[in-house]
Amino acid sequence: MCKVFFGKMKKMKRQLLMTFLLCALALTGFTMLPAMQVSGASADAKILSYSWYVAATDDMATYAGDLVVVGELQNIGTTNIFSVYVLGTAFVNGEEVAYASRQVFGNNLQPSQKAPFYLDFLPQNYVTNDSNWMAEDVTDVIVTVGYTIDTDENMYQGLTVSSQGYGDSDVYTVIGSVKNDGTETVGDVRVITTFYDNSGTVVSLNYTEILSSSLSPGASKNFIVTPVDNYPGYDIASYEILVQSTSQQPSVPSPTPSSTIFPIPNVSASAPAEGSIILSGFALIIIAVILVVVAIVAIVLVVLLIHGKRRKPL
Repeated sequence: MCKVFFGKMKKMKRQLLMTFLLCALALTGFTMLPAMQVSGASADAKILSYSWYVAATDDMATYAGDLVVVGELQNIGTTNIFSVYVLGTAFVNGEEVAYASRQVFGNNLQPSQKAPFYLDFLPQNYVTNDSNWMAEDVTDVIVTVGYTIDTDENMYQGLTVSSQGYGDSDVYTVIGSVKNDGTETVGDVRVITTFYDNSGTVVSLNYTEILSSSLSPGASKNFIVTPVDNYPGYDIASYEILVQSTSQQPSVPSPTPSSTIFPIPNVSASAPAEGSIILSGFALIIIAVILVVVAIVAIVLVVLLIHGKRRKPL
């Protein structure tokens, strides 16, 4: 009788130990998610406005004739946003025909700060693999925030911009200068310009190449920008400029999210890569979920296996 009793106790301990270990594995899958810190809440960013057009040239679009969506996003949260990804879906008479995704032009956005985005709907991103539809046929486009990546770092605040816009029926030109009024030398100085129509809707943008790889205190750099894709000047009423840079402080041992600018001078070379970045971010979440599912299945199998066994009669 004692042998049977202690045998049952030993068996119960093994079951409890196995269940505990498998539950611990499941909890590990759950705890991986916050440890990754993949992204902040998409509610921290808001789409303010956007519009679409058919690209007249391949200046920034991959191909002339592409459907292009331009818009603006704002950080409505309480923390800085390192980067934001937006997702766009195009429709023809209510039918979904294509999608696109891309990172917003701008890093380390402070609360209330705005930045533009550019979505190029490429042939490989057609929903039904049917390329017979034309960009001119698009009747609606929906743009949403994919996800955000937060940061505690700030963009260098020592750069100031002075500019003047000149427009005619053909082209709108902005001539300006970026000056380092701060105390640090910075690199990768760029200017991001957002163009608006009379209603305040974004109609175009410009993202310059690096104006200066090393801008010391007191130094300045001139720039001239026009709307991408030869967007006509008669439709532009105003503009705003966002200046970006990276730190060159020698005390920083390695690049940090706040000192990283994503150079995207050509959509065709970078848009597919950005799509893969989005997938890799979600893949981390999927991996964690898979671990949890595997752990739960393992628990069920072990319990069934243990209870399926029958002790031989003494």
